Amino acid sequence: MNPNPELVISKAPGAGYFLNIYDHRDEVIEFFESEDLQGGGPTWLGLITAAFELDGNNSLELMEMDDEGDGLLISCETEQPLTTVVSYVNRMLAEPGFMRACIEKGLDADYLE
Repeated sequence: MNPNPELVISKAPGAGYFLNIYDHRDEVIEFFESEDLQGGGPTWLGLITAAFELDGNNSLELMEMDDEGDGLLISCETEQPLTTVVSYVNRMLAEPGFMRACIEKGLDADYLE
């Protein structure tokens, strides 16, 4: 799969930074379906949580995440953790081995449904 060009970190005046993660491209939906994953916000939340843990990165706790049905809304007071999320998502989409590791970690830890 190709990286998602629509992952844009935005700044909300007086409210920090936020990022919406959703990917409705056919190839991504078909992949999640083939893995029996829901594919929306809860799936992205589980995969991102797994990626942070696999990488030993503790900045996950700096963010607030709202897994709203089709997407995942992440907010943070600083931009750097969101930059890391974008990097992980694009890496998952570009590197099947990393996506597989995140899925396995997510399933083992009950982060994925």
